[in-house]
Amino acid sequence: MWHLDIDIAGALLIFGLRLADVALGTVRAVLVMRGIRPMAAAVGFFEILIWVFAISQVMSHLDNFANVLAYAAGYSSGILLGMFIEDRMALGVVVVNIVTPDGEDMVRAIRQAGFGATALTGTGGSSDVNMIRVVSPRRRSRELLALCRELCPGCFATVEDVRSVRGGFSV
Repeated sequence: MWHLDIDIAGALLIFGLRLADVALGTVRAVLVMRGIRPMAAAVGFFEILIWVFAISQVMSHLDNFANVLAYAAGYSSGILLGMFIEDRMALGVVVVNIVTPDGEDMVRAIRQAGFGATALTGTGGSSDVNMIRVVSPRRRSRELLALCRELCPGCFATVEDVRSVRGGFSV
């Protein structure tokens, strides 16, 4: 059934191919979710092209357990790599909701940093609060959150994905 004649180069090739195709698959899924269809299709083409090579290597050497392990390890590692790439690409738009006791200074600083901000007054658990809503490119959301922490270390903030934006402050 399984033999111990391990072809390290073959196993590494399978691992690398699987790493690449799953990473591309993760990125493709995000592109589909963001509505970037032509790029998603192109990425999908290369994803499947690579997958065909990877699976053919495994299927032609099913008696080599190292190849099967390399295939599985490439899959799990590809998920992590794809998530890392997607995080660095930071496609899309988010809305950042900030709850703070003093909103005027924060709104001013947020606007000076080039973001649009809408301020609302609300009632928190024990006092009045200000809620600030900011629609931002996802790639700038960390910058925005860092600014908020700098101005009000105890502020509460949430980040939500936005499907589409129409009108308002330029994003």
